Parts: sequence; structure tokens; C-alpha cells
Amino acid sequence: KSATVQGLPPEMAKRFKTAAELVRGGASMVRVVSHYDADGISAAGVLCNAVHRRGLQFQATLARKFDTAFFDALSAEGHALTIISDAGSAQIDLVERLPGNVIVLDHHSPTRESERVVQVNPHFFGVDGATELCAASLAYLLAYELDICNADLFPYALAGMIGDKQALGGFRGVNASLVAQAIEGGTVVRENGIALRGKTISAGIADSINPYFLGLTGNPGAAAKFLSGAGLDDGAPEDLDGERLRLLASLLTLRLLESNVQPESVAEFTAPRFACPRLGMDAAELSALVNASGRMDAPEVGLGVCLGDMSSLERARKLRRAYRSRLRDGLVRLEREGAKEMKAIQYFRTEGVTFAGSEAGLGIQFILRKDKPGFALSPDGADVSMSARGTRALV
Repeated sequence: KSATVQGLPPEMAKRFKTAAELVRGGASMVRVVSHYDADGISAAGVLCNAVHRRGLQFQATLARKFDTAFFDALSAEGHALTIISDAGSAQIDLVERLPGNVIVLDHHSPTRESERVVQVNPHFFGVDGATELCAASLAYLLAYELDICNADLFPYALAGMIGDKQALGGFRGVNASLVAQAIEGGTVVRENGIALRGKTISAGIADSINPYFLGLTGNPGAAAKFLSGAGLDDGAPEDLDGERLRLLASLLTLRLLESNVQPESVAEFTAPRFACPRLGMDAAELSALVNASGRMDAPEVGLGVCLGDMSSLERARKLRRAYRSRLRDGLVRLEREGAKEMKAIQYFRTEGVTFAGSEAGLGIQFILRKDKPGFALSPDGADVSMSARGTRALV
């Protein structure tokens, strides 16, 4: 059985039906290509699960660059059906050279429509691809069109939404409809709380990178002093309830506001969390595991997590610990050294290409000035790689 989703533009729903017919069209193997970040890996996880359930084989690649050389190599493989997620719309000229049937599920600004490729991009249908649909939610919509039994794959789509920052300020548009549908169906459970994890409250504050607390993150002594000054015992975060929870949430929220953190980023700290009963974790944790795998040059581990491989889950947890440690160190350095300011932008240097985007994103949210976009520059062989981020207002 198949079904469309409430709030999905009719013409876009038709495009998903066309894409689903290609998947049902008889190809015994599906070539899946996606980006290496949290959204792209989550999208690939949804797609690989969905095609595997149809009895089809799949081969997946999680790529960092989608250039001419990449598409030339992909074309030489000669697949009957290729699905590209979280990329393709900006490279449509190259995508059209691929043999066989091709589906593109991309939420980035497209170059143009295509008669050769089934391109499902929200921008063609009046939907904002920056806030209302990401690659993982597009992949989920295709999976759901293939079979409504694929509704249980929604936690992976939700992990992609969170990883793509589309939960900031609350879910919008089609994403919001999908979340509401999943809650009603019991696939995810909405829970209240704060985004703080650790053996103790002070450890959770000192280790926190999203949100990043100026003067507290990376400084356990300052975090403990902050708690004692508020008259709060340093217990386990999960033991917080009632008045103590409200007090801590208020004090930390005030700290963020005093640091000029934008409202949508402040709201993320106390935003509802979504437990995924079947997976035994919440969607934010799943997103963090998948994201860390990609950023630590092991995107296949994140895909393994989405495919239910327990050994991949253990590896992803180790990668997450290492990733958080390195990212936290980079952010503490950014707080200490600041960014170089120019007339219209601000920029800073970082050590690794894989951390540049994350440092720029968290930096613009919690550390840098909010009236200029932030650029992270990092050595990339003989070149310098740049990642740029802005607040939602700037974007």
C-alpha cells in the first residue's frame, strides 16, 4: 500500500509517485548516492532500508564532493536505477549524463528542472528547502509512498531534520506534518526536558557544545561554581525535576540570552525531545551518532547505525565521544581567540576540514557576532576549504 502525506503539494505528491514507480520498475539493484553529513547519511539509511524491504539489492556511496570526476566514475558503473539524495539539483547537467533511470531527492536551491531525471526538490513546489523539508524527509516521503509500512523509518528522517538544523525554532511546513503523524502513530514520543547530558549536571554543562555556554563549556570548575552559586546540588541531569529543573533551565537560558544568542537557538535548549522507542534512544542522540560518523570520516558507520547494525552502533558511540571532544576544544579556542572581523564577514581558522562546518555553525549560534556571517577556513591539501554559516535572520 502507498499513501501521500497531508500538507504535501499535490504536484509534489505526483512527483513522488513517479519516483516510486521507477523503484517498482524491475531493477534488481539500486545505486544510492548521498552526502556524508547527518542529513545525507540519514537519507541514505531511509532509502537503503526501503529498497531492501522490497527485496532489492543496493550499493551506497556517501560522498563529500559531487564533481565531474565523481559523476564520470558513477556513470561508468552503468546502473539501471540510481537515487541521489542531498545533492544533484546543483549538478543536474552532470546527473543527466548518468545511464538508466535517475531520481534526485535534493532540498538545495536547484539549477533547473529536468526532463531526463525525476527530480523531487521542494523549491519547485513552493516549499522552503531550508526549513520545511530536508533530504532525509524527502527520502522518507519516497519510502512512505512505496509502502506505508515504512512509517517506522521516520526516526531516521527525524535525525536528518535535526542534523540539518530544521528543528530550530520548531518544525515547519511538511516537516511539522510528518512529526505530528509520527507522534500520532507512536513511532516517536514527544518528551519535555533540557538538552543536557552527563554523569553530573556540571559535567553536562562543561561538556555541552549545543548549546555552547560562554565561560562554562570546557571549564568544569566554572560550571560547578555556577551551580553552587544558584544553590543547586550537582546531581545527575536525569534526576532534575519540578522546581530544580525549571530553575536550572531559566538560569542557563538567561546565560544564553546574555550572550546574545538568537531566540531560535535558545529555544532549542528547552525544546521537546523525541524518543524513538524501537531504537532505544531519542532522535537527537541518533542524529549526533550519525553526524559524528560522517564528520570523523566514517560515514559508513552512520549508515550501519541506520541499518540496525549493533557493531556500527558501538563504533558510532566511540566516534561521537572523540568528535565532541575535538569540536569542544575547537569552540573553546574560538571563544578564547575570537574571529577576524571585516566589513561584511567574520572568519577564523580551524585545523580540520571535517570540523569546519560544525565549528562555523555552532560558532555563529553561540560565540561569534550575530550580524555578520561566519567563515571557517581550514587547510585542504594545497587549497583552503571554506564553510560559511549565518543566523536564520541572516540566511
